[in-house]
Amino acid sequence: GLGGRVLAGMGFTMSMFGARLACPHQLALQDASKVGIFAGSLLSALAGLAMLRLVGRDQAIKSTAADLEVVESLEAAG
Repeated sequence: GLGGRVLAGMGFTMSMFGARLACPHQLALQDASKVGIFAGSLLSALAGLAMLRLVGRDQAIKSTAADLEVVESLEAAG
């Protein structure tokens, strides 16, 4: 869901690579881009975690008939 999509924003490896390619001779700009990329990744991780926790609390666990059959067969075997 939405929390998973926000957590996907944590992927920063290609952003770092792109920043190095975009400005190979400007080290100060590369450093500034790294700070921005890390900050964005951290905010994305925190927002995704918060969303997943909020959504996870509100959703009830639903069992299907197939799930119950598996549980019953495991209980019968053990």
